[in-house]
Amino acid sequence: MCERSKSVKRIKVVILGGIMAALFSSLFGCNMIGNYAVNTVADELSNKYGKNFVVSDLGNRFNNDTTTAYVYAADDPSTRFEVRVNSNGEIVFENYAYRKVCSKVRKIVCDTFSEYNLEAVCVAEFSEYNYDISTEASIKEYIEASEADIVKAAIAVKSDEILTGGILEKIYTDIGNQIPEIPVGFSMYILSEEDYTKVFKEIENRTSYFGIGDIRAYGVTPITDFYVEINDGELSETITEINEALLRR
Repeated sequence: MCERSKSVKRIKVVILGGIMAALFSSLFGCNMIGNYAVNTVADELSNKYGKNFVVSDLGNRFNNDTTTAYVYAADDPSTRFEVRVNSNGEIVFENYAYRKVCSKVRKIVCDTFSEYNLEAVCVAEFSEYNYDISTEASIKEYIEASEADIVKAAIAVKSDEILTGGILEKIYTDIGNQIPEIPVGFSMYILSEEDYTKVFKEIENRTSYFGIGDIRAYGVTPITDFYVEINDGELSETITEINEALLRR
């Protein structure tokens, strides 16, 4: 074999070896970070907040340096939040306090729908983020600390014949009265009973706002969807306009 052929073969071997090394490093590095996250996140959060936490799942990596863990407090499994852990096992981000106050909005929304015998599941988000708050912060305290100018609730509602513009006007007004410090926006997704059952757990476990694309990604299509805001007791849509949106069912 000529020297040129041997050199080309050696170069190919070196390149292939480099590719394989990078691949194995990526795969096993991910596992190492992931396993470390599961083993340490709950303990670190427990030390910080004085309660027990559960890591329910591991998500995406960011720049191959951090792993996202989805976590909830053992005494409050409905409030899920994100934790990012770097390759040294250090928590570099967590939004427990923020998701706690968002859950207070979610509870108001879902409980109000329930009072009118309607089933709903939602995720709430404020227009501004402030993670440096107490886990016991009220909605009013969060608004003052973050200077948020609106809170929005993405809501999936199970279709029901009692669902009318008049009923929704009462629901929106009741919710607005419970959160008077700020406008409240409602992204409404009306689903069939089958589709609502299909997405309920997915939405309940979300740690971020959702839109029509997310709904469709779950394999369902809303019967109808629309958006309404309430500000100082005034609705952005009339009962007639809400009824017209509902008539698309």
